[in-house]
Amino acid sequence: MGEYAGRARYLPGDTSPLTPLQQSAVGRVVEVHFMGIGGSGNGECLYQEAPGHNVVGATLIRESDLDFINDPLIGRK
Repeated sequence: MGEYAGRARYLPGDTSPLTPLQQSAVGRVVEVHFMGIGGSGNGECLYQEAPGHNVVGATLIRESDLDFINDPLIGRK
C-alpha cells in the first residue's frame, strides 16, 4: 500500500460505469493512499482507499475523481 495521501470527497465525473457500491459512495469522504501515476498518457495520480475501509471498493481511484479536503493535521509530526 502506498503512502497516506489524506481525506477526499469521492466525486467522479461520469457515474454511468460505476458499480452499485461506487455509486453509493459518490459525495462521501474517503481516506486514500497514493498508489502511483497512471500510464494512459495523461500521467494522472492514482489512489486507493485506506485499508479497512470499503466505501468505494478495492479499485484504483483517479485524482480527477477526488476532491481533497485541506486537513491541517496531515504532515504534522
